[in-house]
Amino acid sequence: MRYPVLPIRLTPARGAAVGAVLLLTILLIHSEQNRRQAEAIRDTTDAIAYDSQIALAQSALQAHDFRRVRDLLTQTMSYKRRGMEWDYLDAGCPQQLIPFVGHRAEILAVAFSPGGSHVATTATDKTLRLWQLARPGTFQLFRAAHQILSLDFSPDGTTLTAADDHGRVMVLDARSLQLLRDFSNAPSMERQGHPEAVRSVVHSPNGKLLAVGGEGATVRLYDAHRGTVVTEFAFPFGTVFGLAFSPQGDRLAATGNTGTLIWHVQSGKVTGSAPQLGTALRSIAFSPEGRHIVTADWEGNADVRDGHTCASIGPLVAPPGANAVSSTADPQGVLRYSSIAYYSRDQILAGTNEGTVRSWNAHTLSPIGYYPGHQGRVTALSVSANTNRFATVSGDKTVVIWGAGRPARIRTFRPRDGQHGAVISITMSPDGRQMVTQNADGTVALRATEDGRPLRTLGSSGHATAICFTSDGKQVLYHGKERILFGATHQDKTYAALSHPGITSDTPVQALAVTPDRRRLYAATWQNQVVAWSLSSNGKSGVPLADMPEHSGPVTGLCVSPDGQRLITGTGGPVPTLSVWRIGDNYLEDKYLPPYGRVTLLQASPDGRFFVAGHNDGTTTLWDMQARAEKRFRCATSGDGTPVVGMAISSDNERLAVTSEAGNLNLFDMVTGRELLRLSPQELTNRARAVAFLGSSGLLIGCQDGSLLRMGGDATETKNR
Repeated sequence: MRYPVLPIRLTPARGAAVGAVLLLTILLIHSEQNRRQAEAIRDTTDAIAYDSQIALAQSALQAHDFRRVRDLLTQTMSYKRRGMEWDYLDAGCPQQLIPFVGHRAEILAVAFSPGGSHVATTATDKTLRLWQLARPGTFQLFRAAHQILSLDFSPDGTTLTAADDHGRVMVLDARSLQLLRDFSNAPSMERQGHPEAVRSVVHSPNGKLLAVGGEGATVRLYDAHRGTVVTEFAFPFGTVFGLAFSPQGDRLAATGNTGTLIWHVQSGKVTGSAPQLGTALRSIAFSPEGRHIVTADWEGNADVRDGHTCASIGPLVAPPGANAVSSTADPQGVLRYSSIAYYSRDQILAGTNEGTVRSWNAHTLSPIGYYPGHQGRVTALSVSANTNRFATVSGDKTVVIWGAGRPARIRTFRPRDGQHGAVISITMSPDGRQMVTQNADGTVALRATEDGRPLRTLGSSGHATAICFTSDGKQVLYHGKERILFGATHQDKTYAALSHPGITSDTPVQALAVTPDRRRLYAATWQNQVVAWSLSSNGKSGVPLADMPEHSGPVTGLCVSPDGQRLITGTGGPVPTLSVWRIGDNYLEDKYLPPYGRVTLLQASPDGRFFVAGHNDGTTTLWDMQARAEKRFRCATSGDGTPVVGMAISSDNERLAVTSEAGNLNLFDMVTGRELLRLSPQELTNRARAVAFLGSSGLLIGCQDGSLLRMGGDATETKNR
């Protein structure tokens, strides 16, 4: 049956209306395309400008031009692309707070109150000032009869002890500076006699004892509340210039004219001593955990020693230019140290005659940098552990407070399940709460991302070479000996052990990848093959599939696109190849021959737009899967010339982290391919091997010594993802 076609009469008015609608639709589409194109151009332009300024900021930081770093960071603060590299540089650039000016003579000593709210200073004009950090320029004044050489707050912050060059030890109220007790008037003091200058006073951690040392050949321990002498220790090395209690309060260390001594406080026995020839040792400090002490002298020598035996661990490495100090700082051009302290478990600080504070890595003893802040020599420094600040005083009559209370830039997690060698891979679960680490000895462990604690050991066969999670995060797959093992992440159970004719004991598996629907599993082998399994619906069993076409060389990289449509493979051999396969029929869609070294790693970005290949010449190549085939190559980034051993892409698809065999960590912009940050093993205090992103704002770095470094990021971000 044929239906009649009804004619539609289009009047001129209707035709004009339809034409107007069509024209308006075309204009709107064109306008939206132009808007998107303009936005993309603007984003690219902003990215290039941001990358350039960040690169300049890192160069300025390495040159210790902190003012330039601060200016560049201020200029880039409003960029929406601002990320973890900005935070790292910001934390690495010390913030000099407002200098406190008020002294009219050279400042001799400084002490932070325990809460970090006040700083006490004393100068050669016999005055003591108590500064309130919240109100710069505001201070309380105490006038002494003689020069005060040493200051120390009681641990509870209620009193301030000051000792002068005539042997007087005064206890002042820490708020009003009212004199509470005067040890020089106590009967015990008169009986013992203490006419010599007191160079150092320090409270025990519990506040019950006060150690006093100076130009006499003794160190006395007083009852901090009554002022009576509890005991005294003979010091065979002349004048005592520095005293320090261990954090546990069980040991007391003293340093002076010709050596260092450590006593056990309760028994009075000497646990260690270290004579020193040459100039007098000026300062001493215990490490935060009490394992080590560090000493410094006026000839530019600083040494780390065992905190019990005083045995030498090693000298602090002389910073570059240590023998090129200007004649205005020292006529002989020698870099000299006036005071020394642990800023944290990882950093040591020392005040110098050039007006700077030098810093060292507390583990490697190598120099980190310096803080310029004074026109005259730094006479003393004090660290506030509670606020992450430190104070310096100088012959230029100023007090400078450093730091802004930020947490450490890099945190270290030591494995609680023993040492297993270098961490060679880190694989994150989809929700970011768990990770699987692989160590050089073959140990495969499921760990909590928050603190690296082990949840269970998946294997220790020594043959695990590839690891991946299923998309739901409930299973982790890893290669063990001749099989692919499926382990549950929520209980101690192995679901399946898959074998394949193409995998034998002589066939190393380089990479594993499972499709998002958890129906197919792929394994890259060293025998020029990619083998596959069809997985059951519950993911607890699998059937081998027909092999894919043979590759031109060992398959060293493998990844599945997030949409599950493509499989990307990379090969080594004389002619490195990148291939894109259609999942299902193994159709080869594209093939690239990058002019770089063999492929070591492959990874797809979370949005599926890019895939990144790492090469053994240090290069990483970015490929845009949304571009036409002939324009898919996006850019190449250069490394340090050693093979890429670790690679990760941030969850916002904007940053690429790469680690090299030399132990360097590089952070790149995925849009421009430019380098945002480069950290050497010295800056990381370790050699980087594996790397993984914590969302978009943090990195987890596996190191050569088996430890994990956490850089940036917030634990709550990982938990709430």
